[in-house]
Amino acid sequence: MRILTCNLLPGETADTFAKVLLKKIVDEQETEFVILTDLYGASVCTAMSGLISYPNVKLFTGMNLSMVLAVCMEHADDLNMESIREIMQDAKEGIRYIDENCLNLNHEDF
Repeated sequence: MRILTCNLLPGETADTFAKVLLKKIVDEQETEFVILTDLYGASVCTAMSGLISYPNVKLFTGMNLSMVLAVCMEHADDLNMESIREIMQDAKEGIRYIDENCLNLNHEDF
């Protein structure tokens, strides 16, 4: 598995990056592209959503570290609907609110 991280630099747009990524997707049709974006409906997610018509593209949004780890370590092979559901569940379970009541838990609970 190859991992590519991308950041938009000043003057770049998500649409411009999507066009660059599209060339890779078309040129490497045997490669599965798993795209993780931060916010649903934000510019990057919206630009990347145009790529999901390609069968080798999977798009997740609402990215968090639990999601990234699940994609990279637990589901590095081709994704199917079951593994996609597991990735989303892992991401949801990674969200916690910590308050004073949590401080009373045993360290073994972590």
